[in-house]
Amino acid sequence: MEASVISAEFTKDPTDTYGTPDKIKESGLGDVEGQLTYTWLKENEKRPELYSFVEAVIPHSKDKVLIGTEDWELAFATGGAKGYGFGTVVASIGVEYAKASSTPWDLGETELGWLRQVSPKWRTYVGLEGGGTDELALITEAQRKLSRTATLKMNLGIGIANTTDWAPEIGILWAFPAGH
Repeated sequence: MEASVISAEFTKDPTDTYGTPDKIKESGLGDVEGQLTYTWLKENEKRPELYSFVEAVIPHSKDKVLIGTEDWELAFATGGAKGYGFGTVVASIGVEYAKASSTPWDLGETELGWLRQVSPKWRTYVGLEGGGTDELALITEAQRKLSRTATLKMNLGIGIANTTDWAPEIGILWAFPAGH
């Protein structure tokens, strides 16, 4: 589960003749989403870990045109992770469905990242994440192990192309090993 806080501003092009307001500024709760991940194959010396996940974004603040989520958004992705001496490389690609979009089906979240354990309780992550065919953000994250099954994740997304300038997020990752 994760949620974000966002501030967004839109300034109308002076040549735009539509009845759009000259300026729109909104702030508040951004995406609220949940994700379930299943590991198909565990990593070994010869192959990476292979996993898939489903994700749902909950609709809210439908009256906010810049930051609200109009309708349910669903995604499915698959990826892999392989550990090396310098850290773990993670990559995934998916598809997404957003009913409220003019193109409901689209290329989903794609990711290329690096994860590094820095102590028994702390990990860091840096990666590039994209959505659709034209969005790209740099993600930096600190993760703090709270218990055997819970990890606090604190990250900052920095927009590179067609994304929010910056998007801080905080969430808790629950991981339940098979058979427990």
